[in-house]
Amino acid sequence: MSATVYVLGILLQALAGMTALLQVRHAPRKLPWLLIAISALLIVYRRAATLGEFWRVDRPLAAAEMMTLLISFLFMAGVLLMSRMFRESTEAHSTLQMSEERLRLARKATNDVVWDWDIVNDMQRWNESGTAVFGWTEIVQRPVSASWWVERVHPDDRQRVDEGFFAVVNNPSQDFWQEEYRFRKANGSYADVMDRGYVMRDPQGKALRMVGAMHDITERKHAAKQALQLKKNESLGRLAGAIAHSYNNLMSVVLGNLELAMDEAAPLALASERIAEAVTAAKQAAEVSGLMLAYLGQGIGKPEAFDLSSVCRATVDGLGSSLSTTTRLTKHFPSQGPNIRADRAQIAMIVTNLLANANDAIGEVGGDIVVAVAETEASAIPRERLSPVGWAPKAERYACLSVADTGCGIDQEHFEVLFEPFFSTKQAGKGLGLAVVLGIVNAYEGAVVISSKPKRGTVFRVFLPLTTEKPAEPAAPSTPSPASPKDLQGSILVVDDERLVLKTAQRMLESIGYEVVTASDGPEAVEIYSARMDEICCVLCDLTMPKMNGWETLAALRKLRPEIPVILSSGYDESNVRAHASDEHPQAFLSKPYDRAALKNALSRALVKHRAPIQANGEDTDNTNA
Repeated sequence: MSATVYVLGILLQALAGMTALLQVRHAPRKLPWLLIAISALLIVYRRAATLGEFWRVDRPLAAAEMMTLLISFLFMAGVLLMSRMFRESTEAHSTLQMSEERLRLARKATNDVVWDWDIVNDMQRWNESGTAVFGWTEIVQRPVSASWWVERVHPDDRQRVDEGFFAVVNNPSQDFWQEEYRFRKANGSYADVMDRGYVMRDPQGKALRMVGAMHDITERKHAAKQALQLKKNESLGRLAGAIAHSYNNLMSVVLGNLELAMDEAAPLALASERIAEAVTAAKQAAEVSGLMLAYLGQGIGKPEAFDLSSVCRATVDGLGSSLSTTTRLTKHFPSQGPNIRADRAQIAMIVTNLLANANDAIGEVGGDIVVAVAETEASAIPRERLSPVGWAPKAERYACLSVADTGCGIDQEHFEVLFEPFFSTKQAGKGLGLAVVLGIVNAYEGAVVISSKPKRGTVFRVFLPLTTEKPAEPAAPSTPSPASPKDLQGSILVVDDERLVLKTAQRMLESIGYEVVTASDGPEAVEIYSARMDEICCVLCDLTMPKMNGWETLAALRKLRPEIPVILSSGYDESNVRAHASDEHPQAFLSKPYDRAALKNALSRALVKHRAPIQANGEDTDNTNA
């Protein structure tokens, strides 16, 4: 019996030793398991050496042997228990490592700055994204206090963020904090961030620890702001276009009646002089309306292919005397090219406005202005300080007109409002120039890029798409002989839904000597014309009318008589009007407001071209504004 117990004790010790040896292979700390295995195997060896005595001598089971067996059993149980605990610890450690790796990858994928604040000891630390996103290294390498973070919140946001943050920390009933604010980066600039944190408390509600994540939303906010600005611009464009149209209609009445009154007041020299001044003012008011349409990109004039350097050279030479005497002007123009397709007068307006802006920036202090023309790839156009908002190149190569000055530069807060109508840092109401520049550039699918630093000058670069079309040779200007009543065998039908505009046009035509028939809308005009077709030999028709617009009225009249001369008139720019053209085209287009000279010119064109209606490009139209 005692021998059996003895052998059982040896087997338990051997099993314990083998189990310990197996753990040596996998355990990160091998020495403890190795010592257990050696101890167990030494006991097995020593006891095995005396095993023969138990087989030769049969003696009763002693208490000491039972104790040895119990110790061996407990030793084995202890080894097995430790092995199980080690296995579970290893599995838990592995699971924790996998979880931490997933968290690390998630942090890397989202690029969030994860922070951990020990509230009791006031120690805060960030993950490595703090350096990648904001450039800070100290808070990643070692803990800092919460005040370090508060000091880097934008001054305008600091009080709000500080109060809201600590209100949550100090309130046991709240665990979650969230705030959007501006945070200073290591380079001094500010990023828009969304910050969230969770407070961990003891059973009494005292805040012990807080963990959270900061997400950089600068690009998202910028994109949202751009989308809002685009929507705002579209809305303002529609509003301003409608206002300009109504304004031009009313100015037609003012200008026409002033001219008629000036004829009647001719014997009275003083009254005639005052009316002439009123006419001049009315024409200047009409020019402001034209500038507003240019700003909206609704007035692109008459595009043609031409040499940009040639137009810039002529414009700059003509403006040289208007610059300050303390300004030094330098020009860098290629001898030929690049070629673009645009309206010459509008490109000259861009050069004029940019030069005037540069001259104002220099002031009486004196400085340099450099005007240059070059070509560039679309990929080389800078994306910073780029207008209009959301612009993307549609051509491969662009012409670049640059105007650089050494003046006062542009302050940071002015960049976003620089192209708004009538914005100016000089005199109130004098700031339409840059707005018009952007409007014209936008109409030709171009862009403007600004580079500037306060007190170090500014560079405006205008990018316009190149054209493969060859510039046309300049033709000698030809003006058709003025039309007179004897040129017409019949009367003129005037169509307009605005009563004052209708009466003014009637009076202007009658003052010239024409017979006039009027209609207040399209259906009435068609009805009158069908009844008096042989009498009416020319039609002056408004474009924007209820029931039937000008294009629909034109088409209906042409069905009755295909060769009828028609003049379309509108307060909108011709290019904007022709975007909605039908298959029928008028002989002439007359922009409102107009004076008698422009009206006569349109009639002359209509009479000369009535057997060959103009094409959709509008080359034979009269676009004269009063």
